[in-house]
Amino acid sequence: MFILLKKILAADFLSKILQVILTLLIIRIFSKDNYANYSVILAWASIIIGLTSGFNVSLLRITASGKNKDNENIYLLLFTSLFLVAVIIGSLVINHFYGINASLLVILTSSLGGIQLLAAYYQAQEKIKKYALINSLRSLIPLLTVFFLMVASLSVSYEDVIYLFLAAYISSISIYIANEKKPFNLNLINLKNIRSIFRENLLLLAYYSIIAVYTQYDLIFLSQEFSNDDISNFAVLQRLYLLTIILLPSVVSTLRIYTAKDTTSENLRALIVTVLKKSIFLGFFICLLIVFLYPMSIFIVGEQYSDAVEFLPLFAFATFFSYVGCIFTPIFISKELYKQLIISGIASVSFKLLIYDVFASDLNSFIWCFIFSVVFYNIFGLSLMYTSQQSK
Repeated sequence: MFILLKKILAADFLSKILQVILTLLIIRIFSKDNYANYSVILAWASIIIGLTSGFNVSLLRITASGKNKDNENIYLLLFTSLFLVAVIIGSLVINHFYGINASLLVILTSSLGGIQLLAAYYQAQEKIKKYALINSLRSLIPLLTVFFLMVASLSVSYEDVIYLFLAAYISSISIYIANEKKPFNLNLINLKNIRSIFRENLLLLAYYSIIAVYTQYDLIFLSQEFSNDDISNFAVLQRLYLLTIILLPSVVSTLRIYTAKDTTSENLRALIVTVLKKSIFLGFFICLLIVFLYPMSIFIVGEQYSDAVEFLPLFAFATFFSYVGCIFTPIFISKELYKQLIISGIASVSFKLLIYDVFASDLNSFIWCFIFSVVFYNIFGLSLMYTSQQSK
């Protein structure tokens, strides 16, 4: 498992670097109002992607199991089609109730989510080079274009960046079509197959819907209650925090692949202990970097965010517990402990809604509420995992 993890982390290295550079470039060139608008629409897009991430997990598990080698491409087509339908419906609903531009939301969500599906498809097949290429294109095309526009002294809006993500998705689809050698046998798609897949993953879909609300509610709450200045300050802090946990998706996805192939492993507890030790060490190391190097971040994000950067050391707590708690979700999924997943999701969302409503009166208190919500989510999930292991 750790050999596969090393391969995926190595393959992710370039895409993560590109993602970091693109993120920081956008922060630097956008005004606070522009970045606030971009962050809010990205939050809504992330909610829709989260609501439909059960498709991603299902595709990864079906492909990684090796039981559907002759029709893996059919499942990719199926889940992509369902995802795009969900994106259109979700965007229209959000536009109706919150006034977010539906066209831009459809473009951004379908592009980012579509690339994730395609990357999951190649990752589950352990086609690491194609996986790395798809992930890299997501940031490379917007990054190069934004950079050349900036060099040419041309303005760049958040709408422009959204269209560039669409260009990246179209490029990814082109690569898939050029390399796909299996014919699409549409006869393999039948209602019985679809019903079976959704029955198997219904609780997963429910869990990821809950977690989508949990992860993106912060900016949604800010957009309803706070100024654009506060929104952009927190969005920059959250983006810097997400950069500190940029390795987590690779770790979690690898654990999902490993546990999908070996759900009856007698060494599960040993695996948990090993992963916890490594994640504690990694989380602690990154926390030290945050505490000692955070003053340098002002040179990265710009003077306009100098007040926001002062809060960055507090996010070390969130970073540490995010690494420590990364194990429980793939373990629950592999053992089909969906009830525990749902409980952890509902408890975490309820806790966040409660503390935001009671304590988040300004940006300072809001940041503390955010950190406590991250700590609660991971500690509660680990506690449920420990309890489930002890009961066996």
